[in-house]
Amino acid sequence: MVAGAKLIHEYEFQTCIPLGGHVSSGGTDFFTAGVKRYAAPGAKIGVHSWAHADGNDGSELPRDHPAHGLYLNFYDHICIPREFYWETLSHGLPMYYIKEKEFSNK
Repeated sequence: MVAGAKLIHEYEFQTCIPLGGHVSSGGTDFFTAGVKRYAAPGAKIGVHSWAHADGNDGSELPRDHPAHGLYLNFYDHICIPREFYWETLSHGLPMYYIKEKEFSNK
């Protein structure tokens, strides 16, 4: 998933969630990879913590745990502040939908 999302950024695609559209989980990573992003009014953007195959929830791991590296490097690569990653983890599981008023802050 991360490799595919990086390609969106490298090929300088713009991403859009249309009116009434929805992205979540890995789809949110693809959306954020766009060099320009647009979310129409009413669009839903879902974020959550990831769960590792061993059952660990990413939000339960310390910030310096190596498992975060893949995602931190991804967000660095697509020029998204690392704080966005930590914010997504803070919502744990299940899915949290970013409020429209939060869009400009993410």
